Amino acid sequence: TGMLGYIEWIDARTIAWSSEGMKLAFLAMSSLYMLFPALNARHLRRRSASAIRVAREVITELNDRTRQLEEATRRTEEASRLKTEFMRNVSHELRTPMNGIVGMTELALLSDMPENQRLYLNTVGECSENLLKMIQNLLDFSALEGEQIQLRSNRSACVGR
Repeated sequence: TGMLGYIEWIDARTIAWSSEGMKLAFLAMSSLYMLFPALNARHLRRRSASAIRVAREVITELNDRTRQLEEATRRTEEASRLKTEFMRNVSHELRTPMNGIVGMTELALLSDMPENQRLYLNTVGECSENLLKMIQNLLDFSALEGEQIQLRSNRSACVGR
């Protein structure tokens, strides 16, 4: 309206206010029509930038956690391997002297001796054989855990029982 007033009063031209007013109203409405999508686009750009920033932070956090889990898994697998190796070594180291005790007890039982000594040696023999069985079970377990043996079905051994 300021421009129309300038034209009419300063330039001294006659203006059709009704048609020019309609033009001005159309221009104002067009400006508003284009302003709202622009404001909406700016708002969406800000929200998109914020969402991208959050997504990047989440991805970084997930990558960090994945690396931590991979490291923890590696350490756990290494600890399990070391435990299995330790159990295997200990079982072998215990089994050798126990075989000696069992064998020497059996040899001693073949000799002449008083009945009370024979009773004592029988007890030593039974206990050492039981201990040897436990050691053998440990050895089997550590070999199974270390995936060095495979289980197979022995169905023919059970037939007829």
